Amino acid sequence: MLPAEQIDHAYQYKDDVKLTVDAKYGEYLAVSCMGCHGPKLKGGPAHGPGQPAIPDISSTGNLGKWTAKGFVNLFHTNKTPDGRELSKYMPVKDFKYSDDELTAIYLFLKSVK
Repeated sequence: MLPAEQIDHAYQYKDDVKLTVDAKYGEYLAVSCMGCHGPKLKGGPAHGPGQPAIPDISSTGNLGKWTAKGFVNLFHTNKTPDGRELSKYMPVKDFKYSDDELTAIYLFLKSVK
């Protein structure tokens, strides 16, 4: 869970959003990523003692080198496309997105400079 100070309480949610495998829909879903990775998805310092720094998940971070398939597989395997296991603090198994939704998130993240 995130501390209340880290939640964007001014965020305006859309009422009716249709699943489309595109960056626009991915942007809608990626609001859940912004809680830890920041509003610009550039990461930052660790959230607590003993935790790793939060990585940049925009196109300028490692994600910029990944394919959509590699990104989607990360959520099934808990490993990055280059074989690194994710920190236990990145709860990929808790995100119940479909592969199409994950692909949409990937397309959005790839569009963030």
